[in-house]
Amino acid sequence: NPQPPLAETYIAVVTAGTSDIPVAEEAAITAEVFGNTVERLFDVGVAGIPDGTKFSVQVNYEAEWQQAGCHTLLLKDWGADAGLDFQPNSYDPSAYWGDVQAGKFQMWHVGLPSSLLPYARFRSLFETGGQFNKYGAWISDPALDKLIDAANTEQDPTKRTADVKAAQDYLFQQQYLLVDGAQNAVWAYNTAVKGMYINADVMNAQRAFIFADIQR
Repeated sequence: NPQPPLAETYIAVVTAGTSDIPVAEEAAITAEVFGNTVERLFDVGVAGIPDGTKFSVQVNYEAEWQQAGCHTLLLKDWGADAGLDFQPNSYDPSAYWGDVQAGKFQMWHVGLPSSLLPYARFRSLFETGGQFNKYGAWISDPALDKLIDAANTEQDPTKRTADVKAAQDYLFQQQYLLVDGAQNAVWAYNTAVKGMYINADVMNAQRAFIFADIQR
């Protein structure tokens, strides 16, 4: 006899294609018999990439931005371990952001705006209509907007922290971006971090380090 639901949470049963649906349905029914709420998500693989076809995409970055090139090479290095072919491409910086906004790239490097505080930066990049959304995330997600708005209007610091975490967790689950590197001067005081190199240029003087596992 089916058991009553155990909790408000649920189990997701997911297939990339259609051939696994019978087995997935059996698993879903078994989970329901034991009292679990099940969400079925069938045939949700990436359209146009048949099994066995290598994923390959050109990743553009600003030619004059050394750190961008390093991050993109790092992405290529990591992607190779998973069988993904990321192709770094040095791009004319005078045309770069105009072409980003024109939708000419499939994938491109973006740096977060360093002039904003962390939460304002988060909203600017990921909220629909945010100042930097058109340069980086290129998303319009009503569910994410709702989470960000809840955090923005909450006055209680503890609750606001929880709201921000909920928005970040949702963002991580959706994987709108691939994060492959970062710069932060605070790491100058962290002796546990390895493979970091001093960056002496004036523009990044306050973000004095960049990390990578690429031979320099």
